[in-house]
Amino acid sequence: MKENNPAPWREQEFGDARGTWTVGDLYDHALEHHELRPIPVAALEENNLDSDEQLGIRHLQGWILDWEEILDVPHGPPHGDSAAARY
Repeated sequence: MKENNPAPWREQEFGDARGTWTVGDLYDHALEHHELRPIPVAALEENNLDSDEQLGIRHLQGWILDWEEILDVPHGPPHGDSAAARY
């Protein structure tokens, strides 16, 4: 379900050597195909949530999408530093 008035976060981009996606497109795909589930903060790579972990937040609600699935979401070619990113 796409929003009529997109929030600024929807236009943020995520990319690597495989392509570039907008966060909004990934969000829409996850919302349509998956149920929210608790994800352990400790399991997230490079989560930068150390202060939140100290506050007792152990789980976040969200989705985990695998690479094969992400490649099915409309995306553009890699650009900038993302073309050199390792995966």
